[in-house]
Amino acid sequence: MELDAALADEAVAAYEEALGCFEEAAKLGPVEEPGPVLHFNRCVRALTTHPELVRAAAARPQQRLDLGG
Repeated sequence: MELDAALADEAVAAYEEALGCFEEAAKLGPVEEPGPVLHFNRCVRALTTHPELVRAAAARPQQRLDLGG
C-alpha cells in the first residue's frame, strides 16, 4: 500500500491518537482482556514497519510516544 506524504502524515497522527486511546483502555479494562494491548501493538508495528509511515513519523516533530525502538 502506497500513501502520499500528506496522507501518511495524517495516518501517523491517527495512529498516535489510537495509541493513547488503547493505552487508556488497557488501564481501565479488566487485566485479562488483551484487546487494547493487541491493538496497541498492531499500531506500533504499522508505525515501525510501513515505509511511508516510518518516513512520515521521522519527518514529524519529536514523537510524543515511545514506540520501544
